[in-house]
Amino acid sequence: MTQHTRIMSTVSDIVLTEKCMSLSDPTNRFAASRKHLSDYYVVCFFFCARIKREEQMKKMILVFDGKEGKKLREIQCKDGHKGSVYEVSWSADGKEFITASADKTVKLWDYEAGKVLHTWTFADKPSINDMQVTCLWLGQYILSVSLSGVINFLSKEKERPVKVLTGHRKSVQDLCVDRANGHVYTCDADSRVVRTTVKTGECVDLVGDPHEGTQIKFIRLTNDSSAIYTIGVDDRVVRSETKDLKLNSDGLKLDGAARAVAVGNQTADLLVVGTHKQKLEILKGIEIKSSIEISGTPAAAALSFDDRWLAVGTIEKKILIFDAKNGYKQVKTIENEYIRQELVDVVFSPDGKYPNESFFVVEANIIHLCKYLTSADRNRHIWVWELSGECTEPVNKSRSFQFHNASPSSVAYNPSGKWLVSGGHDNNVYVWLEPASGGNENIKLENAFNGAIRRVEFLSDNQFVGAGADGSIRPFLFWLPVFLLFIYIIWVTIELNFSIQQQLRFNRHKKYLPVIDKQLNKDNEFPPLS
Repeated sequence: MTQHTRIMSTVSDIVLTEKCMSLSDPTNRFAASRKHLSDYYVVCFFFCARIKREEQMKKMILVFDGKEGKKLREIQCKDGHKGSVYEVSWSADGKEFITASADKTVKLWDYEAGKVLHTWTFADKPSINDMQVTCLWLGQYILSVSLSGVINFLSKEKERPVKVLTGHRKSVQDLCVDRANGHVYTCDADSRVVRTTVKTGECVDLVGDPHEGTQIKFIRLTNDSSAIYTIGVDDRVVRSETKDLKLNSDGLKLDGAARAVAVGNQTADLLVVGTHKQKLEILKGIEIKSSIEISGTPAAAALSFDDRWLAVGTIEKKILIFDAKNGYKQVKTIENEYIRQELVDVVFSPDGKYPNESFFVVEANIIHLCKYLTSADRNRHIWVWELSGECTEPVNKSRSFQFHNASPSSVAYNPSGKWLVSGGHDNNVYVWLEPASGGNENIKLENAFNGAIRRVEFLSDNQFVGAGADGSIRPFLFWLPVFLLFIYIIWVTIELNFSIQQQLRFNRHKKYLPVIDKQLNKDNEFPPLS
């Protein structure tokens, strides 16, 4: 056998059949080697480097005798593949087989008749990612794998996959949560957006490529869960409806690279984007309503839960707070010795989610209603600022949250505002139990990810989810209240058992009380017992 450069694929015929198959290709020729394994055969197809590229595609399937290696027949029909055939797999009875092809289809064949019985397609307008690179007939399941990496479950009654297993293959860049429906939307460096149902772990790709293959840096969900915003390194903002599971092709080109993004918590079409040109772009949908110059380069941004206040962390080690109801006028600057490096994230506590308008006042540089603002910087510090004061020093000044071994990347409050979670580039997650009081008591999840953590968000009061550079999306259940309740139940059970034992002892010795009483009265040592 001639020397080969690399293995193209391997097929293991584990069914009771003596047929071995070789696949033709327009640019490659395959040689088959066989090895006797009891009554079964392993067929390997190799790429031969000597074949000329201009050879015509034969588009046929060659069938060989598994024992003798002789060619039995050629299978070729007008309904066959229009591109290279990459893989073949037999049914359990050996009467049918399936093939996967570069023409972006999988076909079901009748072996004896040599005809196509069924064809599966994978998109209305298939792209290179829909090329089918391998297939497998495993009992009742028919599977194929697309070039994009998704695994397709196929049925003879359907022309499209009945189920698709997907997920990220490259680093996840950002996430946002849909608390109402239990979904997580994530984007990655491969320009893909995936919706994950946390309860089942099922992932669905959002169809489309509005950023033309470039990395998507930010993704945000509107407060009514009706649409998502995506922003890529191409500096385009795209708004897509979530119900269609499709990414819109229309977008808005920003005048600058996006560095910080915040979405409205009460206003569905509100989006604030901070750019490297030291500007804040205020958008309604994908239309810019105003552009504001600020005294710093944005690195993080957050809107309060009533959309009244906007906090922007800058690379110049400052936190700027703006009043949204007064034309985004800057009303406060937090700049002191506690913030020693550029900000990486800022977040408001959920206090005052449904406020009374009369509380919206700014007096003597003091902000009322929004109680806390938490910031994280590259110096590993996480500070909690009480906005009802002058913000000259953080609440946790004496007990810093500087526990991460590398820069934190994200901080988030749970809906009740009681706990704070932080994720960092050290792969660790911390849950801070008393951030409002300045206490640094925490629960550490060491090596929660296999790489840097991009973002963490609470899905409910006791469940949060994170996304990492390792391409994974991981939900975590926080069972501290249940744990404390369990301890309380054990304590009550022990106390109750002790009381019952004491009562039993008393009842067992109760019959001796009259004798003891009589003896005590006789000796006049104690007054009579009642």
